Amino acid sequence: MKYAIAVLVTLGLAILAWFADIPKELGAHPWWSQQVLLTGALVGLVVGLILDRFLKGGLTAVLGLFIAATIGFGVAKYGQTQFAASFAEDAFAGQLWFFGWHVTSIMTFATIASASLLRPNSLTA
Repeated sequence: MKYAIAVLVTLGLAILAWFADIPKELGAHPWWSQQVLLTGALVGLVVGLILDRFLKGGLTAVLGLFIAATIGFGVAKYGQTQFAASFAEDAFAGQLWFFGWHVTSIMTFATIASASLLRPNSLTA
């Protein structure tokens, strides 16, 4: 039952993000902004469930996933600015932008899944 709640919360938020097209609003390329949500929600959900099942999740896992999502967003923004500054010539910056957004999405949805699985007695690090 607890995994059903995590699945519903994670996929529900992914659907809301899909309709609002949040990645595009935050700087993802319009052509692949929704693809990022699809892969991020599915892979992130699996990562969050695996962390809870085998590593017992907890607040430390949620904070670690949040930090990983923040780093991914920073890499994506750096790639975006360098790609734009090079007039679309810097392929490596384009890859940083693309894969940075995938990491951001995966880690964000893994954070959501892990946070929805927190138990009241696991709120201490």
